Amino acid sequence: MRKLLAYIIATVALCACQSTTYKVEGTIEGAQEGDTVFLGYSNDGQDFKTTAKTTIKDGKFVFGGDLEGCKIYYIGYEEGEEPIYAMFFLEPGNIDAEITYTGSHITGTPTNDLNIKLEEDLEKFVVEMLQYQDTLYRDSTLTDEKKAELSNNCYTVQRKAMTYIQKIIRENMDNMIGMFMLVQYSDLFDNNELSSLIAAVPSTLIDRDNNYLYDILLQIQEERNNPGTLDEIINAIEEEEGNDFELDGNEQESNIVE
Repeated sequence: MRKLLAYIIATVALCACQSTTYKVEGTIEGAQEGDTVFLGYSNDGQDFKTTAKTTIKDGKFVFGGDLEGCKIYYIGYEEGEEPIYAMFFLEPGNIDAEITYTGSHITGTPTNDLNIKLEEDLEKFVVEMLQYQDTLYRDSTLTDEKKAELSNNCYTVQRKAMTYIQKIIRENMDNMIGMFMLVQYSDLFDNNELSSLIAAVPSTLIDRDNNYLYDILLQIQEERNNPGTLDEIINAIEEEEGNDFELDGNEQESNIVE
C-alpha cells in the first residue's frame, strides 16, 4: 500500500513537472489601452504567422495556452511609432516581457532566462572592447608601446568572448539556445566540429514545426561543402519582403490561463 501511494505521488509530481501550460504577460513601450498585440512564429525567419492576438488591458497584454517543448516566437505590435517584433522562446511556464523600441527583456522560463544571461555576458565583453578601442583612437598622446598594449588587451577580450560563445554552444546543442547561437556564430567552428554539432541536435528539435534554425544550419553546412550556395539563399531571402505578421486563417484570441 505504501509503495502504491509513493508511486502515485511520484507520478503526480512528474506530471506537474511536465506541464505544457504557458502564460506570457508584459508591457510594450507606448502601447495604449485597447491596442492589439500579436503572437506569432515563422517557418523561415521571414514570413510571420499570427497564431493569437489580444489587446492591452490595464497597461498589459496577456497570452496563454498549451505548448509542448520550446519554440521561437515573436510578440508583435504595430500601432506605435513603428512596428515592434520581439523574439523570445515560447515554452511552458510564466513568461514576463518588457518590450521597448530599443530592446526587450523577456524572462521567467529556463530558456529565456539563459538567453538574457548570455546577452548580458556578451554585452560586458563588448563594452570592455569598446573602452580599449575608444582610448586607442581618441587619445592622441599614446605612445606606440601603449597603443600596442591596448590593441593586445582588446584582442584578448575578443578571444575570451569567442571562447565563451564556443563553450555555451557546445553545452547547449540539446536545446534551442545552442542552435540559435550556432546559426549566429558558426564561423567559430571548423567544418568537422560544425558537422558534429549539427549531428548532436536531438530529433525532438528537428521535428519542431517552426524550427527553421535547423534548416539554416544545414544550409550553412552545405555552403561549407559547396561554396556559393549560401549566397544564393541569402539573395533569395533579401528579395522577399513581408516581415509583417500575416494572418494564417487559424488566428484566435489568446486562451488566457490564469
